[in-house]
Amino acid sequence: MKEWHFPEEFAAIARRHHQAWDGGAVDLLGVVHFACRIADATGFPVLTSSIEDLKPVIDALPPQLAAKLGSGEEFTRTIADKVKALERTL
Repeated sequence: MKEWHFPEEFAAIARRHHQAWDGGAVDLLGVVHFACRIADATGFPVLTSSIEDLKPVIDALPPQLAAKLGSGEEFTRTIADKVKALERTL
């Protein structure tokens, strides 16, 4: 990150986004943390060893965010559809 002159906030997020969320406000670090976990749980992991179940991810989200995701199956289908649509544009 330093070599590419990224802001320190990016470096901090890169270092800490796999750490457990502290339950506080969902800031940029929290968004990246949950985005990585959701990608893993919906079948789009960076590493195959990082695949996890979606339910614990949703359960860890603040209730107001978890309520917007719908059922795990519905959410997984929505994510898969969006990724496939993006892949068709590339």
